[in-house]
Amino acid sequence: MKLLLRWILASVALLITVYIVPGLEPTGSPLSVFGATLALALLNVLAMPFLLLVNLITLPLSCLTLGLWTFVLVLLVNVMVFQFVGALGWGFHVEGFLPAAVGALVMSVLTTVLTGLFHAGRRAS
Repeated sequence: MKLLLRWILASVALLITVYIVPGLEPTGSPLSVFGATLALALLNVLAMPFLLLVNLITLPLSCLTLGLWTFVLVLLVNVMVFQFVGALGWGFHVEGFLPAAVGALVMSVLTTVLTGLFHAGRRAS
C-alpha cells in the first residue's frame, strides 16, 4: 500500500514540476504523468548498478571532494534519465539540459517533502 502511495506522491511531484519549471512542457493528459513516473523509477533502478560501479572506481575522488563527486554523478544520471523520459513524450517534454537539471532537482525535493508529509517513507511508523 505504501508503494502505491509513494508512486502517487511522486506523480503529483512530477506534475507540479512540469507546470512550474520553465522549459518543461506538459504533453497529453495529466494522467500520462503516472506512466512517466513509472518510467523514471524503473530507469533509476536500472542505473543503480552503474552508479555503484562508478562510485567504487572513483572512490578516491569522492573522498577528496568529501562526497561532492558522488552528488554530481547521481545528479547527472538523474538528469539523463529525466531527459530520456521527457523525450518519450509521456506526460512532459524537456527543452534542454538546464530545464532537465532543474526539473530533476525540483522533483526530488517535492517527492521528499510529500513523502515526509504523508509518512510514506520506507520505514514503518
